[in-house]
Amino acid sequence: MKWKEMPQPIKVRLVTSFINRTIAFAIMPFMALLFVQAYNKVFAGIFLIGTVVISFLIGLIGGYLADRFPRKRLLVLSTTATGLMFLIMTISLAANQMLLFTLAYAIFTVTSNIGRPAMSAIIIDATTPENRRAVYAIDYWLINLSIALGTALGGWLYVSNRLFLFSLLTCTSLLLPVAY
Repeated sequence: MKWKEMPQPIKVRLVTSFINRTIAFAIMPFMALLFVQAYNKVFAGIFLIGTVVISFLIGLIGGYLADRFPRKRLLVLSTTATGLMFLIMTISLAANQMLLFTLAYAIFTVTSNIGRPAMSAIIIDATTPENRRAVYAIDYWLINLSIALGTALGGWLYVSNRLFLFSLLTCTSLLLPVAY
């Protein structure tokens, strides 16, 4: 399938997801280090395990909501809330307010996972059985590429330019609802 032949929602989703994932993977693998530095390793472990459990449960709720409410509206609201949480995390990181950062991260866990099923449903709605395999193959490769680029970027810049990375993620996250 050629790029020109893809439906517009698919193109938007592939491009925005690639950019956002790349920057997110420059930060997210290092969150444990940030929480260990701010608190301790026991708190960091328990907190991050708790966010994984919450992510799973919120994903189920998000699937229910995606079936009950307009998907695009749910997606725009959740990505807007996610962008605002990144803004709060960036500001609190700059102000060295780790309690606010931790709270914003916990809320981010909810907002980012509640819209994920709606995005998946929008992709399924925008594809046909004939082009679905090609779209998911492209998405698979873009996911792998974004992970590789993001972790390389994070490994290179996280320690010395953590605030810059959070600012970049905030900007891209706040632009996602506009793109959607």
